[in-house]
Order: sequence, then structure tokens, then C-alpha cells
Amino acid sequence: MQEISYIKVDEKVKLDCLIDSIRSLTEEEFISLDTEFVRINTLFPILGLLQLKLKNKTYLVDPVALDIKDLIRVLTETKAAVLIFSGDEDLEILVKIAQDNGFNALLPQKVYDLQLLAAFDNFLYGKGLNAFVKELVGADLEKDCTRTDWLARPLSENQLIYAALDVEYLEEMYKLLYKRLDEKRFSYFLAEMEIKKADADIIYDPKTAYRQVKGAGLLKNDALTRLQYLCQKRLEFALEHDVALNHVITTGALCDVAKDSPLTSQGLASCGVKWGAIRQHGAMIIEWVKESLTLQERSDLPLPINYFAHQRELKDAFKRLKRYLEKCAHEAGIAPELLAAKKYIYDYFLKRHLNEVPYLEESWRKDVAVNLDALHLPKV
Repeated sequence: MQEISYIKVDEKVKLDCLIDSIRSLTEEEFISLDTEFVRINTLFPILGLLQLKLKNKTYLVDPVALDIKDLIRVLTETKAAVLIFSGDEDLEILVKIAQDNGFNALLPQKVYDLQLLAAFDNFLYGKGLNAFVKELVGADLEKDCTRTDWLARPLSENQLIYAALDVEYLEEMYKLLYKRLDEKRFSYFLAEMEIKKADADIIYDPKTAYRQVKGAGLLKNDALTRLQYLCQKRLEFALEHDVALNHVITTGALCDVAKDSPLTSQGLASCGVKWGAIRQHGAMIIEWVKESLTLQERSDLPLPINYFAHQRELKDAFKRLKRYLEKCAHEAGIAPELLAAKKYIYDYFLKRHLNEVPYLEESWRKDVAVNLDALHLPKV
């Protein structure tokens, strides 16, 4: 295992010293941040370890041994730039702690996700931290603790080194990636980070949860009415009990349950509901199905997000838009996926149908994906 020095923060006096160090940082300095968490049975991730590196010192903060709310507060107030890598769940964890404690700010003012930063140079799109460290720094990370239970104590030396390595090279990599970008693409990155930060403040709306379900756009109004109800009840239960959604009803089974309305355990299983969920929640799910069958069919429900993904007559329009967006991305020197991902294409047709502004016509994307009207795409 690679050798690396770190400070284990599992006593209040050490935590207070770390908080003071963060308070002293200026806007020209950096904090590298990563989290280790457990999210198997729960809706919300449970923080098991918080890794920070600042002023060339690495800190492994134990949230099992300490109340770290004051540390999170000072992170939301810092002038320094906070560096993360593929950090959607890191941001989600910080937001949840900030919300639970009533902080004014939910995230640091400056947060830079290096995986996203690299995408604005069309560099190693979607690759993991190991690939970035090897390509940019020339080091190999030893990552052999991926199945660790980060809530178990004590953590081994190998586990702690594994965690410390996640923040070891972030500042060095940021400075190398920053040099690769011109001012315009860096401004696009900053705008996209604001979108990412806003997305981290997840708004759980049980009444509209059905809109995210794959396949919902294929359902007729009666089944869609039942799907809306089932998704609402599932999310309400998950929020109340902090249980993973798939542990209540498997997401992939929802549309079949809505269509077939099974009223037995075997019927639920034939729709794809896992037997573990049936044993624990089967009676409750069947009751939800019964209740959904009494609902008046609705034709006023907002369309599912992927509704137009299932319209065969749009297949050619999808391809033309995708090719054009890939061309725009190439000319801008950014990863094509930042523009031409399916979610942006489907959103474009849905938002035009609803007379709303698509993602492709907001923020930095409207500067890159120009003259979309010239494609003469059908409005459905």
C-alpha cells in the first residue's frame, strides 16, 4: 500500500484546530474534499468519513466519533475553492447536513468538480479518478478497499490510506486542468457548476416522482394515473422512514405494476418486484394498488420527462439534433456529452411542446448550441 501521511480527526481538539485552519484560508487557496459513505438500505447517504486536504495537510474526519456540523458550517462559509472529483454525492451529503442544521448557505461559494472541468477540454470524459491521476500526475492509486463498510470501526490503516489518496492529488490536477482551458470555456464550466450546485439541493416532490420513471411515457392515461399514485406513496414512505426507493418497489417494476395492478404477492413478483421487498412491504404495496384502482383517470398529469423518447416519428429529428450538437461541441472544444446527451435532446422536444425554455437554450449552452431553429425540427 502506498505511503501517505494524514491527520486522523477523531477528537474535538483536533476538529477545532481544523476548523480554525479552514477559517484562515484566503480566496486564492484550495480545499480538496471527498467523502466515504454508506447508501445501501437508505434513501439518504450516511457519511462514514470526510477527507480534506488544505495547506499540504490531509485530514480524515470521523463523523461517527464527532459532531461535525461546525466543520460543515465553516466549509459553507470558506473563501477558498473546494475541489471535488465526480462529486454529486459529496455535494448531496453536504447539502443534507446543512439543511438539517438550518445553515444559511448549503454549499461553499466556490466548488470545482475536476471531472466536469476536464469535460470542458474534452479530456478523459467520464473516466475515474485513477485514470486522471495517472494521466495528469503520473501516479498509480492503489484502490483495494472499494467494498469497505465506512460506518464500521475501527477502520484499518489500508482503509484510511485508501481514503486519503482520494484527495492527495486534487489541487495539483486542478492547476494542470485550469491551464488547459481558455477563459471562455472556464466561464462555461463555472456556469455549469452553479447548475450542479443547484441540483444538489434535491427537491423530493412525491406528486411528480412518476415523471422520472423510465417507460412512463409509454403508459396510457389510466396506467399513468396509477403510476403517479404508486410513485407518490413510495416516495412518501421512503422519506418518512429513510429507506431506499428500490427496497420498497423496484423502480424497474413500477410501470408493470401500474399496468397490471397485481393484488397478490406472486403478481407483484411477476411484475419484477423483488421478493425481499414483497416480504417486507408486500401487503402495503397491494393496498396502494387497490387504492390506485379507485382513482378517477386523469388526463391532466404533466408529461413524463422521457415522453418524446418513445415517439417513433421523432427518431430522425433526434438524430439530426444529436449530430448538430456534437458538431457544436467539437467546434467549442468540449466533450459532446455536455450538449448531446439523451436527456438534453429529450428535454428539448418536451420543453418546446410545453412552451418552456429547454436546457439547450439556457446558461452557457445557448452560446454554444446556436441557431437551433435553423434545423427546422418538428414541434410536437
